[in-house]
Amino acid sequence: MGHFAATVADDHHSARGWMHGLAQFMTDRATPAPAVTVHSYTHVRNGRAPDHVRPVDRDITPLHTDANLMWALRMTLPDVVYTTDTDRDGVNAWIHDGVASWAVVTTLPDGGARTEQGGPRRLFDAFETAWDAWVAHGSVSRWDHGITLTEHEQYVWEGDPDTGRRHHLPTPAPAAHLNTRPRSRSVAARHPAHRRAAPRTAMAFTAMPAGPTAARTAGRSRSARRPSGPPQGYGSRQRSQWP
Repeated sequence: MGHFAATVADDHHSARGWMHGLAQFMTDRATPAPAVTVHSYTHVRNGRAPDHVRPVDRDITPLHTDANLMWALRMTLPDVVYTTDTDRDGVNAWIHDGVASWAVVTTLPDGGARTEQGGPRRLFDAFETAWDAWVAHGSVSRWDHGITLTEHEQYVWEGDPDTGRRHHLPTPAPAAHLNTRPRSRSVAARHPAHRRAAPRTAMAFTAMPAGPTAARTAGRSRSARRPSGPPQGYGSRQRSQWP
């Protein structure tokens, strides 16, 4: 989806910045590889028949093609995973929470769509509620989002860090992440040009549904100013999987 570039405040007690383009970060050698904790749709459904079946009164194509909608759903339902694909009838989506709830949305030959849902949560109902809220707030682009981190909380905001709608993230950022000194094991800190530069208060975060992963500080990081738009050459994939 992209990454956040956040600048630490002068008092070192908070940081904030805008969403930027796609990025990848090298993991610290001392950091263990993350455990695989998300089960597959097939595992969660486990062959169970649906508890609820109903028609879908909207075009579900944007679930597959609209990265801004995908981002909005990610912010509103950070614990939910969905995958989409297409067949000759159109887009289909498989949704689950990794625990016990699931939904499948299928495009029918006549152009309509149907959803089947099971488990304690009605996941596609929740998708539609989040979708409608995103549209009601102006279908905000993911590039018009930013992040604020403090010693006690972290949240993504829309449009304005003080007045925009907020999406609180489940995992608070440790205060140590707001340190402005370059990390000794980071790629940037090992580069000679970065070692000569004075420390700057800029940090980059990958945009993940449960909040940023490890903060990476850099001596000569890019400015955390608002980006003008998506990077050149970025486009949606034929097959989308999220997160």
